[in-house]
Amino acid sequence: MQKITLLFICVLLTTFTVNAQFVFPPVAGPVIVSDGTPVIVSINDLANGESVPAGTYDRISITADWDSVGFSWSSEARLSVVTSAGATTPVASENGTSSGDALSIEFGVGTPILLAGPYDPSVDGSLDLSLTRTYAADAQWENIVVTLFLAPECTAPVATTSVVDDCPNNQFSIEVDITDLGDASSLTISNDAGVDATTGINAIGIVTVGPFSSDSIVTLTLEHEQDSVCNVDLGSSASACPPSNDTCGGAIDVACDQTVTGDTSNPLATDTVGNPAADLWYSYSGPAGDITASLCESSYDTNVRVYDSCGGTQIAGNDDSCGTRSEVTFTADGSSTYYIAVEGWNSSEGIFEMTVTCLETVPPPANDAFADAEALATGVATSGTTAGATENLADEKPSCDPFGNIADVWYTYTQPANTDTMIITTSISGTSSEANCAVYSVGEPILEANQVACGDDGQASGEMLEFSATPGTTYYIRVWSDGALPPVSGRVEGTFNVTADAALSTDEFDNPAVFTYYPNPVKNTLTLNAQNNIEDVRMYNMLGQEVMNAQPQAVDSDLDLSSLETGTYFVQVTIANITKTVRVIKQ
Repeated sequence: MQKITLLFICVLLTTFTVNAQFVFPPVAGPVIVSDGTPVIVSINDLANGESVPAGTYDRISITADWDSVGFSWSSEARLSVVTSAGATTPVASENGTSSGDALSIEFGVGTPILLAGPYDPSVDGSLDLSLTRTYAADAQWENIVVTLFLAPECTAPVATTSVVDDCPNNQFSIEVDITDLGDASSLTISNDAGVDATTGINAIGIVTVGPFSSDSIVTLTLEHEQDSVCNVDLGSSASACPPSNDTCGGAIDVACDQTVTGDTSNPLATDTVGNPAADLWYSYSGPAGDITASLCESSYDTNVRVYDSCGGTQIAGNDDSCGTRSEVTFTADGSSTYYIAVEGWNSSEGIFEMTVTCLETVPPPANDAFADAEALATGVATSGTTAGATENLADEKPSCDPFGNIADVWYTYTQPANTDTMIITTSISGTSSEANCAVYSVGEPILEANQVACGDDGQASGEMLEFSATPGTTYYIRVWSDGALPPVSGRVEGTFNVTADAALSTDEFDNPAVFTYYPNPVKNTLTLNAQNNIEDVRMYNMLGQEVMNAQPQAVDSDLDLSSLETGTYFVQVTIANITKTVRVIKQ
């Protein structure tokens, strides 16, 4: 890790607006600094060789190109300014790096650094930079540019600030106590929050400015109306009130295509939904449609919940959708108000960015609800879609996808007599990026304890589940794409095919000495070997379409797959009236 040590011992109590300045010619370098050995770089000599205009300079800024040499992962460099009067000013770096890459660094750019003593080139032109490095690789400096700033000739005013909160009205004011006008005949107090400036102040005393929103951080400037060089930065002030949207009753309205930011690490924010993390509230009462609240650009592990009213029922929620960030989609009816609580997983808190997007509502599929599950027939590929599917939060999430958006559709299949194995396959037939699948032995309530199989490999090739099943028992099949409309982090809802098959398995068929197939993945030829004659072979693509069939009637069979496209295929092999399905990948 490359590291710039921050060292800044000067305290700058007053920040002045910068006017007059002098820029020295760049020191091209490279200047190589070894461990523990200072290198002095002369910026100006005693004869004032750079012809700095006469005057008293009290502030400085420096830029340079910096890199480490020979050992890029770690280097530490320090910079200080030495004047002819012997005053040494350690300078803090405003930029750093965690790798060995070269970078540009800035010292005092924007807010110049106060020198430890005045510098007057007409008296003592000597001004040097002392470069040291204290850890690991040599430091290399290039293109060093030094800028001097003249000390102001005016006298700056003096003031302090204090915040006066008005929490019931979600606002605060700032009292500015002016104790010295300096040499100004009048002053102005300006701010960066859009509130009108207070002008024409010509006496010491307290001046109240504001009010400002409790959610804002306000920076004040005390302006010397006769000489802006002596303007004074009064710093930033913030309210001590909780955020205005700390509770559901204070929810901030959001609209389609709007982005809002917030900070749940605010020490005044509280938890209102029963999670250890603090939460902030927003409300949506806009047009009907599928409304998505995305926290994907946030800085911490988020969680989001949607309610139908304050203190009402949670209708949607999400923890991890885009990495550890959250994204949730809910359906708005165009007349109701919905409440969005932004929090963190467990006790995680931080700065978030929430973007609201809206699309026209996609009607849910006919088998969106468990009660409307569609029955599957043996061996028949049935088309379906997850577009418009909704998530029932009362259902436990499947074990293979505990954090996804389980906007699912439902099917049933009754295991035929004289069989003991069920095979469920799903395949993509349209825009859907996944067709995940879980099977349950008991209906509602949907519990993980009743789950007998689950598949979510994160691929766009569908799933195949094979498991023991009881003849005459009805099983419940759940299909989802782990996405929502609009698309969630690249996962898209859409159409798929689902097929239920049954077979009678025997220990002998599963014995590699009885039946083998190889190689898998396969490029051209798939070889089948068995101890008994292979009676029938059928191959299907992920759409459920038969792409090959053969009746070898032999213990060995070579299948020519060279003409098939790359992808995943299902091969049904029948030996001694027993059928088994295997999945192979064609390269």
